[in-house]
Amino acid sequence: MASGRLSIILEASVFNSVEHPELRPVRTLLLSVIVMSIFFSGSASAKQTPEEAFRYQQHMAQAGYSSAIYKLGVMYQNGYGTPRDLKQAMALYQESFSKGYKQAEGRINEVKLMIESGDFDRSKVPVREVSKTDDMAQENLKAEREKLRRDREVHERRLKNLEQMRLAEQQKIDAELKLLRAAKANLEKETRRLNAQKNLEKWRLESGAMEEFE
Repeated sequence: MASGRLSIILEASVFNSVEHPELRPVRTLLLSVIVMSIFFSGSASAKQTPEEAFRYQQHMAQAGYSSAIYKLGVMYQNGYGTPRDLKQAMALYQESFSKGYKQAEGRINEVKLMIESGDFDRSKVPVREVSKTDDMAQENLKAEREKLRRDREVHERRLKNLEQMRLAEQQKIDAELKLLRAAKANLEKETRRLNAQKNLEKWRLESGAMEEFE
């Protein structure tokens, strides 16, 4: 049964790999239908091996389903049907999240912590400890979001203070300009008065000289 399934999958894979771009979406959908019909057909008592489940999930992920990409990442993370590969699991979780599968966000943070902690074998950790790791990843995510929120508030307050300082400085400059304009106007007025007085004195002197000459 397994060999028959494998041969059909291989034939479908070869069919899907032929380079005809205009038919690629149709072939991807057809491949997904073929894979689903193969693995969900047969008697209800038939049970997949981990390797069969992994190959099935691979084909579903290749079809572009975000949930299938996520589940394939879980298999890589836990070493189910394939050697354990945290980096590959991280890449699949990120791809799934980019396609809108929100549950992948928690897994991304979880795998990141596992990679940073060194040789962390999840399969050897009791379920209770795995749950703690999930809770820790969620708490770290919440803490990071809270930190970003506080940083944004601090940044907004700084911008507001800077704007207020700019307005106060602008008002101060405007007041000084107003005083300078008033002083300039007074200086021009005084200059005109002095020039008029000077011209009057000159006229008087010239008038007096003409009277003496006559």
